[in-house]
Amino acid sequence: MQESKASHAIENLAKMVTTESTVLRSGGKNININSEELVPRDVVILSSGDKVPADIRLFNVRDLRIDESALTGESISADKIDARS
Repeated sequence: MQESKASHAIENLAKMVTTESTVLRSGGKNININSEELVPRDVVILSSGDKVPADIRLFNVRDLRIDESALTGESISADKIDARS
C-alpha cells in the first residue's frame, strides 16, 4: 500500500515539474520550449548548470564537464572531449 502511494506521489510530482529547453529554430532565433516538444534535428543551446533534455550530439563545446551520477553512480563529474581530435 505504501509503495503504491509513493509511486503515485512521484508520478504527480513529475507531472508538476516541467523542464524547458532553449533551441535554435527556423529563422535563427533561440526560443524556449517544453523539453517534451523537442524533435530530431533541433539544435539545443546549453549553458552552465543546464540539464541535458534529451539524447543529443554535442558540437562547439568548451570545457565541458557532465554530472552523470544519476546514470553511473560516480561521485565526480566526467570531462568530455571532442572525439574528432
